Amino acid sequence: MLFLRALVATLIAGSITFTAFRFTMWKEVDNNPLHLSSMWLGSTISMAAAGLAVGLVAALVMLAFKKSFGRSFAHSYSAAVLLVAMLACLGSFIAEATQRRLQQQMRAIEADQAARAEKKAQSDEALRGMQEDKARMLEEIKNAEGSSTGTKFRFESEEPKDATSSYRHLQQSLLNDSVALRNEYQQAIKDSGLLQLLDGPHLAADKDFKKSRAILAHCNQLVKDYKEKSREVVTSIPQRLDRYPAIPADEKKEFLAGHHEVMSRKMEETDAPWNAEAEVLGIWGEAIDYLADTRSEWTVKDGKLLFQTDESLARFRAVTKKFEACMDKQRKLAEQSLEEAKSKSGGRKGDPEKR
Repeated sequence: MLFLRALVATLIAGSITFTAFRFTMWKEVDNNPLHLSSMWLGSTISMAAAGLAVGLVAALVMLAFKKSFGRSFAHSYSAAVLLVAMLACLGSFIAEATQRRLQQQMRAIEADQAARAEKKAQSDEALRGMQEDKARMLEEIKNAEGSSTGTKFRFESEEPKDATSSYRHLQQSLLNDSVALRNEYQQAIKDSGLLQLLDGPHLAADKDFKKSRAILAHCNQLVKDYKEKSREVVTSIPQRLDRYPAIPADEKKEFLAGHHEVMSRKMEETDAPWNAEAEVLGIWGEAIDYLADTRSEWTVKDGKLLFQTDESLARFRAVTKKFEACMDKQRKLAEQSLEEAKSKSGGRKGDPEKR
């Protein structure tokens, strides 16, 4: 009877262990009857071995207390195999739960990495697009060089739908406003009469140079005004950023931190063309001052400015040559900006700049 009880306990323990392992640790095993039978037999033998070890120890201990070795062994063995089976079952389920949790964490990490990689790819693409936009605009400005009305090109983009397109839309709005200011300035300069200051008819009519000096004063004020307006475009970025709800608040904070960090450099870049314009106006002033100081050394005949001596003409030409040097400086500045924009737009794929 004791043997039968131990046998039943062993079979039950083996079945419990097999069931637990079958649906946890061995769940990937196929349903081949031979494989399943082997696993069940292995589970049963394992439980029997564990029960045997525990039962022997317990029976020897009870023997010291004058208890029956056979009865103590049978009871201890039955209890041990069932207990070990329960512990094995509990352990397998704990291991399964732990494995599932680890798998979920790994999937979450992989999903986060994939999302970050996709976001970075979108960001890199947007950055390349933004730099390409800048290069395209500078190219248009270069092509329109010499035109008094400037370039009519402007970006017409759809309303952004996400953070990536929002950044590019912001960049395009800044470029559009900057070019609009440049066109307005060129038109204002044309309307001021500056380009006719050294023409014969104007010099013949403006004998005391009051009108010429008034035009120069007006143009100098224009440079100051448009320089300030250009600075306002740059400093308006924080307010413009608020118009894009698709950009998360933490990204806006990071973007603005970077914006303020490079503000001094951005202002230098913004001021550079206007400082060059002021330099050109200074040369206009030198030319007018020279003509005023040498009023008796030149005349206007048939609408042309004629100097009485070669020396006077040479000194005047020395002043006007400064125009060429200054204009060349402006061209080089524009070409440098264009080359930098093209270089960055082509180089971002391998080494994208931080936004």
